[in-house]
Amino acid sequence: MPSIQTGHTKGSNASNTTSFSVTQPGTCPNGDLIFCPMTSDLSGQTFTFPAGFSDLFAASAYQAVATSIIPYKTSGGSESAYTVGVGTTERQSWICFAVTSHNGIHGTPPARNDGSGTTATCPAITTTVDGCLLIRVVMTDQNATATTPFGAMAGWTMLDEQYGASAGGIGAFYLLQTTQGTEAAGTTTLNVSEQWAAFTFAIAPAAAAGAKAPVVRRKPSGIWTFNR
Repeated sequence: MPSIQTGHTKGSNASNTTSFSVTQPGTCPNGDLIFCPMTSDLSGQTFTFPAGFSDLFAASAYQAVATSIIPYKTSGGSESAYTVGVGTTERQSWICFAVTSHNGIHGTPPARNDGSGTTATCPAITTTVDGCLLIRVVMTDQNATATTPFGAMAGWTMLDEQYGASAGGIGAFYLLQTTQGTEAAGTTTLNVSEQWAAFTFAIAPAAAAGAKAPVVRRKPSGIWTFNR
């Protein structure tokens, strides 16, 4: 079953910057998936990550006040930190974690909501294989009062949360879904009312040892057949 490794990291910029360093999770061997969701206190911010990162959720403004992004990559097992650039000088908050025993992002499309208030709602998600690790991330704009701590999300475990003055808030939750199906939308409360963006995605379990990959054959008729 996929699981989050120990040693996740988090942080915020203490002052405006166009470049900063995100420390790699403490446990992150070759082949793990690394996720580094972050929020910037700027609508329309752009991000530059090192080679190897792809966007699970591309940089996107929410509620016309801040920008969210969730990049990820496969660990090479030897990194120590990632230098992140932003297009406009600003402050950011982030959490960085690694997932092991996985088979990549589950095929069901990930989903995103955004809104404003004291309750953030993460979208529902439907899986088609047993044993997926479900991840939810909540991001908020900055406030004179911290938007964290976030409230509990029923049935889910909070990995961690982070808030930075003039940067924003971020929290991550997870759930091991034993049986495939639909996980209903979930909510968390914010410490104070603010604009927010909320995300849900699934990570597939590693293939069982000894499992055979499907064999694909094409008949002369042009019809594809799948055999084991």
